[in-house]
Amino acid sequence: SIVPKLQKIYSKPLEKTEVFVFRGKEGIKAVMNEIIKEAKPYTCFGEIEKYFEEIDIFTKRWMKEVELNKISGRLLASREQKFEVAKTEECRYLPQELIAETTIVTYGEKTAQFIWSKPLYIILIENKNVTESNLKVFNYLWRTAKP
Repeated sequence: SIVPKLQKIYSKPLEKTEVFVFRGKEGIKAVMNEIIKEAKPYTCFGEIEKYFEEIDIFTKRWMKEVELNKISGRLLASREQKFEVAKTEECRYLPQELIAETTIVTYGEKTAQFIWSKPLYIILIENKNVTESNLKVFNYLWRTAKP
């Protein structure tokens, strides 16, 4: 009698999880290019100014590409940061003490954690549950943030 129950559990598809580690400025560019390739709305929370410090010209071109492809983005940052916002992005602000020195970006079913200390690292996690968890936190902060 237990065999059908076990077969049902065994036949459930496993949640796909893949983890990639990128390093340096080329790693940043690779993940940012993937956001354009995926062409899904994205969120960005944390240290946004660093993109302009590390890869300024690339970031400006990337923003134009985002605008051309009409990819929407939502950013959470502090007012102390200096950065540009694409026409398809909306930005809200949180107190500086809530902004980590890393950046979390979600898009599609992927979450990227940008670690800005030298050397630069990006950890990309492809997992629906991880991304949904990060989006819950982002959306809560989004509702409390100031336009």
